Amino acid sequence: MTSRRDDGGSETLLKRQGPAVLVGVLALILTVSAYRPALDSGFYFDDNTNLVRAPALHWSEVSLRAARDLWTNAHLPTRFVANLTLALNHAAAGLRPMGYHAVNVVIHLLVGLAVFVLIRAYEGGTRSGAPGGGTWPQAAGPAAALAAALFLVHPLNTQAVTYVVQRMASLAALFCIVAFTIYLLAREHRSGRSAWYLGATAVPIWLLGMGCKENAALLPFVLIAYEACFHRDFWRARWNALGNRGRLALFAACVTAAAVLVSVFGSSFRFTHTWDIRDFNGWERILTQLRVQWLYLGLLIWPSPGRLTLEHDVAVSRSLLDPVSTLVAGLLWVVALGGVLVLCARWPRYGFPLAAYLIWHSLESGPVNLELVFEHRMYLPMTMVALLAGVVLADVGGGRLRHLPFIALALTLPMARATWERNRVWADEEAFFRDTAIKAPNKFRPWYNLGTFLGREGRIEEARGPLERAAQLDPEHSEVNNQLGNIYLLSGKAQQALEAYRKAVRLTPENMEARYNLAALADQLGLNEEAVRNYRAFIEAAPPPLAEYAARARVRVGQLEKR
Repeated sequence: MTSRRDDGGSETLLKRQGPAVLVGVLALILTVSAYRPALDSGFYFDDNTNLVRAPALHWSEVSLRAARDLWTNAHLPTRFVANLTLALNHAAAGLRPMGYHAVNVVIHLLVGLAVFVLIRAYEGGTRSGAPGGGTWPQAAGPAAALAAALFLVHPLNTQAVTYVVQRMASLAALFCIVAFTIYLLAREHRSGRSAWYLGATAVPIWLLGMGCKENAALLPFVLIAYEACFHRDFWRARWNALGNRGRLALFAACVTAAAVLVSVFGSSFRFTHTWDIRDFNGWERILTQLRVQWLYLGLLIWPSPGRLTLEHDVAVSRSLLDPVSTLVAGLLWVVALGGVLVLCARWPRYGFPLAAYLIWHSLESGPVNLELVFEHRMYLPMTMVALLAGVVLADVGGGRLRHLPFIALALTLPMARATWERNRVWADEEAFFRDTAIKAPNKFRPWYNLGTFLGREGRIEEARGPLERAAQLDPEHSEVNNQLGNIYLLSGKAQQALEAYRKAVRLTPENMEARYNLAALADQLGLNEEAVRNYRAFIEAAPPPLAEYAARARVRVGQLEKR
């Protein structure tokens, strides 16, 4: 008898969870396949600053001494946890890219799993607010699996996974989602053990997220939004029970927390003054983000590989009417925010994920010294979109979800294909640089990167066009003038090369490579006074990696002065 009941229970469990398991397996296969082309791709852009040219991350052994060096000398020392994983990658296999990419894919898969568990926990904690009182709860598992699968294969996440240094973004997302899930479980059970887990587990996990990327600091605000959506009566009763003294203490705590946030992030804020390396100030950045956020949503809805790129060419909004689309975008956001507030008040199961999505975007959309657009900034907010998708599917899917594996295949296969195509571009350096330059024709960096790559490959004539285009876009950039000098010199145009080197040194006297190139060419052309002057300046300021060239310069100065 017992055996029959067990068999029946197992059969029921298999019937209920089988579709979710099938979707999970499908998501695993498609995700690994979609990211396989990029496992051998190289290091790009900030990878070079944060990893390739960062000796503190080049561990040959795991030791406390190496950890202390990482803590103090990494390019972004506050992101110690993420840097630690990169250093461990190096200790295992040096600077071979495959190891870094493989770890990034594993982290992405773990985030997908965390999203699935989050949806299940959220579903359990908020089911009472579902339309119809949650009459079909068996849909929750399959719906969560499908939402997590869509998150895993979505092409918009490619940058956060394939761009090695953006492990900082994916790890921060992982820790934040895990901490949030533990909070939800603790909130649902409200037992002493749950409270202990909240304090002893969720908080340290959240702090690990803070050690990966600063936007993890927004998790408390997400939790406040959750409480406001689902436990207003609880907090209203607590507020009434506080009394004047308690309210004063709470106000003081809020002021203190605000002061801490200002001290941590305030130095990054700037409203009216343009940053040294940007062509916009904080206010202009906020205005531009009104349009950028709609761009993100457009890429979320229609993530065609032809629309995805490392660099998006977005004009800066100088005022609400310059361009006028800024005002239109702002008005649309007023309507959207009103809709989110209505949902939070009347149907919080749907309103909260949208509110959390906006909260996760708030820091990087503010008056901070950051580039205007990067696709990886959607990674953590997209987990809230997946949460909303899981809830909606569970509430409206009904019996149709028995066909879930076929629905999942129809939805995830095209997305996985698009992610695969995007990763093929990342895997080919020339294709990647050309793709970026074509999609951002008015930005300096893509053309500079393309020209530098072609020059490094010895394709001198092909490199000149992109570098000259970069120089047109930013005539005051020292490095591009130095690179043009190299191209002109290799093309036999010594006089043009000399002028390019002179301009590079004039723009940035500390550019030691340009200084040495100018000295050597002046020497070659018989301009001895200019050669000696620049050789001497180079000798005085040459960094250790250029010590060999400094030694050559000393010898040459001695020879020239004997004449």
